[in-house]
Amino acid sequence: MPTTFTEKTIKEARKESTKKALPGIGLLVLAAGFTSLGLLSFVNIHPADTGTGLFSEATYSIVGSSIGFLVGMTFLAAAVLFVGTLRKRQSIPVPRMNQRKPLNLLSARNVLS
Repeated sequence: MPTTFTEKTIKEARKESTKKALPGIGLLVLAAGFTSLGLLSFVNIHPADTGTGLFSEATYSIVGSSIGFLVGMTFLAAAVLFVGTLRKRQSIPVPRMNQRKPLNLLSARNVLS
């Protein structure tokens, strides 16, 4: 149980940063999974095909592994874009209502007259 105000705010800040990082981690896990499944079929040694032509078992395996690899690369690109967007949002300061200076109407009247 937090005893001071700073301990409470530090724990809340850690929770916020973890919540912001979890989608990126999930995208990286999906990218690793689909890429490994796609590469697994390429690495696997296929038996010599008895049939010839486009409709052999090896052709389906290569097409499926290529699609899996492309899906993995898509998730990787999404993870990189997500992290870049997250870092860009953190670097741009957002003005808050209590930080803005109130408009001084008396000084505006002096300028106009």
